Amino acid sequence: MGRSGEAAALGVAREHARQLKRALGNCRRQRQQSRELLERWLRAYEQDNADGLDAVARKTQQHLGG
Repeated sequence: MGRSGEAAALGVAREHARQLKRALGNCRRQRQQSRELLERWLRAYEQDNADGLDAVARKTQQHLGG
C-alpha cells in the first residue's frame, strides 16, 4: 500500500472512530433518558399507590365510625 492508500485508510479509520464515538454518546443519552423516564414513572406509581392507600384508610375510618 502506498502513502496515498495509507492516508485513505487512516481517514476511513478516523471517520469510523468519529461515528462510533457519536453512537456511544447517543446510547449514553438514551440510557440516561430511559432511566429518568423510569424514575418518573416509578414516583408516579408510588404516589398513586399512596393516594389509594390513604383513600382506603379514610373509608375504613369512616366505616368504623372514626
